[in-house]
Amino acid sequence: MQVGDLVEIAKWCKNKGRIAIVVDAPDWDKNAVKIMYLDQHPAATEKLGLFGSRALRENLVLLSSSEKPEK
Repeated sequence: MQVGDLVEIAKWCKNKGRIAIVVDAPDWDKNAVKIMYLDQHPAATEKLGLFGSRALRENLVLLSSSEKPEK
C-alpha cells in the first residue's frame, strides 16, 4: 500500500466498513500505515494535533490503487 490508496476497514475490525485514504506509508514500518477516514472532517483530528490513524495493513482492503496506469 502507498500514499493515496483508497481502502476499506476489514469486517473483523472495530471500524469495519469505513472508507479511508492512506496518508502515510513509512518505509520503516512494513506492518502499518496511517489513514484518514473519509467520513470524518479533517478539523476533528487537527484539534487533537493528529494527522491520520494508524492501521495494520492486514486489516485494510484495497479498493483503489493510487498508481497511474502505464500507457
